[in-house]
Amino acid sequence: MQSGSEQARNFLGALAAVHGDGLPPAIDLEFDGNCGNRPSIEEFATRLNAFFDALGNMDICPPVLYVTQEFYSAYITEKFQSKQLWIRDIFKTPKQKDRSAWTLWQFANRGHLPGVATFVDLNVFNGSTQRFSTFRCSAAQ
Repeated sequence: MQSGSEQARNFLGALAAVHGDGLPPAIDLEFDGNCGNRPSIEEFATRLNAFFDALGNMDICPPVLYVTQEFYSAYITEKFQSKQLWIRDIFKTPKQKDRSAWTLWQFANRGHLPGVATFVDLNVFNGSTQRFSTFRCSAAQ
């Protein structure tokens, strides 16, 4: 398992290849794939804080936390309140009792769009057009 700072270096390397305007980068936090051993809440918080510390004052958009409801409940609820959330819940509207709102919600993973032959994820932004324009990253950042 990589440390938070090692993962941040990987993350920054991937961001270096991306140019232009778009959504902020996301940190994918789920119970899936290769996570057989789950860390304690304290160990997870230490690693994620190390990740953010390693990002430091880099000239990038602050990442959003992409989480399932299960992961949010296990690790994020009492910590990381200042981070924006992208909740994946394809069964119900997300509700977090300990924070005012989510920023993005993935409500479907088998959507259809004209001109796209495969399934696509469908998401909604929680806010106005004005708020979305400040949420987006700009190439000038």
